[in-house]
Amino acid sequence: MIRLAFTAMRLGEALGLQRSYVKLGMVRIDWQLQNVGKLWFMLPPKDDSNRDCDIPPFLQDLLGRQIKAHPDQRCPCKPMRIKDQQEQPCQGGGFVFLGPKGAHIRDSNYAQQFFNPAADGRYTGPKGERSPKAKPVLVDVSGVWPGEPVPAWPRAVPGEPFERPAWRGYQRRPIVLGVNAASSKEKLVAFAVERGLSRAVAEDMTRKEILDQFVRPHRQTDYGPLAS
Repeated sequence: MIRLAFTAMRLGEALGLQRSYVKLGMVRIDWQLQNVGKLWFMLPPKDDSNRDCDIPPFLQDLLGRQIKAHPDQRCPCKPMRIKDQQEQPCQGGGFVFLGPKGAHIRDSNYAQQFFNPAADGRYTGPKGERSPKAKPVLVDVSGVWPGEPVPAWPRAVPGEPFERPAWRGYQRRPIVLGVNAASSKEKLVAFAVERGLSRAVAEDMTRKEILDQFVRPHRQTDYGPLAS
């Protein structure tokens, strides 16, 4: 959202921004992503508005941190060609912003999935407040404001007993670690060195080996104070 506000990029152009198009002090806009059914198409910007867009230093820093935090992030689109058609589907690439599951962010049903929960503090489902799936948005506020999202609870019903549901498989990490499964290899190596491992040994280890030895043992199955 900050990137959209400071660059006036269209949503399709923002979704189609690849890492190689983020330059020093600017972003290059040559593509936009358009969702058609189950496919994503890489199309030129509207009205052939290919351009360079200046960005302020703080936004350069935010984009740099986003890219560094997900160095191997690529969309799951499979290379394919549609015969006798000029517009072709996305062939896969290193995009700056992808959804929580690594796919492109769909703008269909965006209000229900993202905007309304952010504005109203509840997931309502397709039937709104009448939906049995309507749940409050919960966050763990033991770390940085505004909190880390956690699995939602069913809302309490007046006059009926309420029991806090069990969160099977939910794991949280102490915020003091500073690294997690999405951290770059460079950060994980530095973290392992801080814990007493030699740099040479740490650099020879895979990301998974460092995570298994130095990060995952710190995870807990409890949770901190919650807010809605």
